[in-house]
Parts: sequence; structure tokens; C-alpha cells
Amino acid sequence: MSTAIVVYQGDNNIETSKRKVESIDAASRGSKKKVSEASTVNEYVAAKKEELKLSILELQTQLDMLETLEKQSDKEKLDLIIAIIDKDNSGIINAVELTDFIRRQSVGISYFDTIDTAIDYVARNDKDLSGELNREEFKRFLDLFCTELGSTFHEMCELILINIKDSKSGNTVEDEYIGKIASKQIKNTVQQKGEFHAACKDTRMSSLFFAFDMDKDGFVNFQEAAKGINKIMMYDNDDMKERAREVFELLLMYDPNGDRNLSYEEFVRLMLQVCVLKEKKWDELADDFVLAMVMNPDTVSEDYLTELAVKEENYKKKVESIASTKKAEDIMNALQYQKMQKLFDIIDNSSDNDQMLSYEELALFFEKYRRTVTTEVVIESGDNISKLPDKHLRGAKALLIEFDKDENQKLDMEEFALVTGEYAAENQLN
Repeated sequence: MSTAIVVYQGDNNIETSKRKVESIDAASRGSKKKVSEASTVNEYVAAKKEELKLSILELQTQLDMLETLEKQSDKEKLDLIIAIIDKDNSGIINAVELTDFIRRQSVGISYFDTIDTAIDYVARNDKDLSGELNREEFKRFLDLFCTELGSTFHEMCELILINIKDSKSGNTVEDEYIGKIASKQIKNTVQQKGEFHAACKDTRMSSLFFAFDMDKDGFVNFQEAAKGINKIMMYDNDDMKERAREVFELLLMYDPNGDRNLSYEEFVRLMLQVCVLKEKKWDELADDFVLAMVMNPDTVSEDYLTELAVKEENYKKKVESIASTKKAEDIMNALQYQKMQKLFDIIDNSSDNDQMLSYEELALFFEKYRRTVTTEVVIESGDNISKLPDKHLRGAKALLIEFDKDENQKLDMEEFALVTGEYAAENQLN
């Protein structure tokens, strides 16, 4: 039995056009399945003929739609494109649908490589912070997309129609399923990014940044941030030490460079987190924050300054620790680091699962290592055979003392990685 086919007649009814395209697409998938399942030559030839007819019909349908596109207004073109991309017929475009659209324009990129880009595109154009793009927002996105590609709106519409069937990419059934499961999380991520982009553009945020930046160097350093937050939270009931601790933790979180200087975007993220601490939105607090920076006194108590000095010193130590860890990670590639974690877990026999290596555990490990390298394990160099020298073990023990930074008689994973990396480097071992 042949598949029923509806031919596109070049009308301007958007929903009718979409249904016809979907009808041909469904028939084409059915035909391909028959070809793959054919068990006789007769079945294969019949199914292949039907597949070829559908392929011709698909091409003719695309050509008819492209010719009709020439006669349409920009409004009609936009309606057509939305109808094609809007898979769930909701009238709005979400990040998963936009992922499919982007992948059809760029063959060879994966779903997971594209979803973050789509989320960012939606967030940047989502003016009402709904987590999705309405008609006007999607048109704004298309205009920006056209600018990036150096094309006109009409050319972009033609490209989308061509890529309905020509593209070898686009979301698979599995991709769509993953997107459906994670739809709530994706929407929340879009809204959070949208709030961030909106806050970056808010003149109140830039005014606040300027007020915090007391030395006007274009950055907000540790003390400037702490004093500024103290000022805008001056009449809160928060304990002073707790406030300083929160500021310290926030700076660690939003200063990825570790230089104790926040750029404007890092400052925005910090202020949005302050809003979270106060359980309110930026728009609800922005005016109060700006007013507080103008009206509240600059005086800071000696206790608070002392607390800041302590926190800043702790911050420096944390940054140094992070830098040391980075050095250890640079010594080993990703595979070696995984092996290191496995070795650490093997050595860590503690019943309390504290993820720390005691000297007793390390002593047992080095004793096993000593037995290994001083019995049957040898290094061959021509006719010369020699055992590994015990100096490696003495050097390793010295490194244990050197890298126990917090002097707690134990090594965590970071300290152990430093020990092993340095030991290997010193002894020219892999």
C-alpha cells in the first residue's frame, strides 16, 4: 500500500504549510523504514521507488515554499519560521527548540555543545525574563543572528527553509527527550542568566559599581567590596562577623582570577548573590542599595576592620592554595589525575572515610613501595642491572613534611597530588 501524500500548493496559510511539511516528513521516515526492513528484492524495489518519489516531492515542496517566500511580507515570513521552529506549537521558542535551529545551520555540532549557546541566546533576548522567547523577542534574536552571519532577514528565512530537510544535523529523538526531562532546569538557567544580563545593563548597577570602586581603578578589591556591602547592609540585623564571612565566601566564589579584584561582571554576580542572601530580587533592592551608598556614613568600626584584615589574610592563603593545586594539576594530565585519585583512595584505608591520608597510612604505603622497588623490580640498561635507590623513599618522606601545609599530620588529595607531582619531577619519573 502506498503512502498518502499531500502536495504543497503554495498557499500562505502557515499552519497548513507546516502540516504538509510534517506529513511529507512522516511519510519519508516510514518509507526509509520499509527500505531497511525489506526482506525480498520485490519489497526493496517497491519501497525504494516510494522513497525516491518522496525525495522528489520534498525537494519540490521546498522549492514551492521558497518561491512563495518571495511574495510574503516580513510578518508572514516570521510567522512561517516560528511555525517551523516551534515544535510544541506553544507560540514561543524555548532553548531546546533554538538548539535544533542552531544545529541545522551548523552541521556537526552536538546537542550538549549547542544547548549552552542556545540558553545564552535566549537569556540575552528574553526581555520579560520568562525563560523563553515570544514573537518580538525571537525576531530580535533573528536580527542579531542575521548580523552575525552577514545576511538579510529574507536570506535567513530561505536558509531555514532549505535546512528543513537538507541539514544532516538538528536534534535527534534522544536529544528532544533529554531536553524535555531537563526543561524546568533549562528554563531556570535561562531566567538566571537573563537576570544577570539585565542587571549588567542596569544603570543602577553601574552606579553602584562606581560607588564601591573608591580608588577608581576600574575594579572592586577585597576591602572595597567588604566596606561597600557593610554600608548597604548597615542597618540589617546580621552579626558583623557573619557578614564579613559571607562577603569573604562570596568574593572567593565570584573572583575566578584569584587576584582579589572584581571586574564589573564579577561584581554584578556578587551583588545578585547579596540579593539572594536577603531573599529578594535585584529590582526590589537596587534603589535601596544606591541610596544607602549615598546616605549611609562611611565610618567602619575597628572590630570590623580587624575582622576584614583577618579575612583578607585567610583569603590570600586560600588563593595560594588554589594556585598550588593548579600547579599540581598542570604537572599531571587528566588521565594521570584520575589515576592519582584512584591511588589516593587505595591508600586511604580509614574507616571514617575522611578523605585524608594519615602518616600511618602513608608509612604502610611507602613500606609496600620499598618492598616493590628493592626486591624483584629492576632497571635494565644494556648489560647493567641496578636496583632503584632508597633515596627516592627518603626524598618522598621529606616532601610529605614539606607539603603538609596545614600541619595537621595528614594529607588531603591536593597535598598528596603536590607531593606525588613534585616527587615524580625531581626523580624524573612518569
